[in-house]
Amino acid sequence: MGAHSARCLKGFTLIELMVAMTILGLSLTLVLEVISAGTSLGHEIHRRTEAILLARWKVNQLQIEGFPALGSREGTFEEPFDGYRWATEVNPTDDDNLRELRLAIKWREGWAEKEIEMSTLLYNYGERRKGLFY
Repeated sequence: MGAHSARCLKGFTLIELMVAMTILGLSLTLVLEVISAGTSLGHEIHRRTEAILLARWKVNQLQIEGFPALGSREGTFEEPFDGYRWATEVNPTDDDNLRELRLAIKWREGWAEKEIEMSTLLYNYGERRKGLFY
C-alpha cells in the first residue's frame, strides 16, 4: 500500500506535461489564426460594401448629370472615401437612346489593389425628364 500511494502522489511525468503543453500550444495557435482570419475577412467585407455603395452613388450621379458622353473618365472620391478611385467607360449601343456604362471602383489593401466592376445601361430621357424630377 505504501508504494502504491506514493506513486499516486507523484503527479504527471515530464513527458505527459510536454505533450499537454504541445497540444495546448497548437490549439491556441489555431484559435488565434481563426480569429485573425475572421478579422481580416470582416475588414475586406466592409471595404467591398463601401465600394459597392460608392459605385451605386456614382451611377446615380451620372444619371443626374444627364445622358453621358462617350468615352472614359476617372477620378477619386472626396473624404472620407478618398482611398477609393473610380473609372468609367461609356460605350454606344445599337439604340441611340441607350449607352452602356462600365464602372470600376478601385482601392488598396496592403500591397494589393482591389477592384469591383459593374455595368449598366443608361437611357436618354432627353427633355421629357426635365420638369418631372427637377
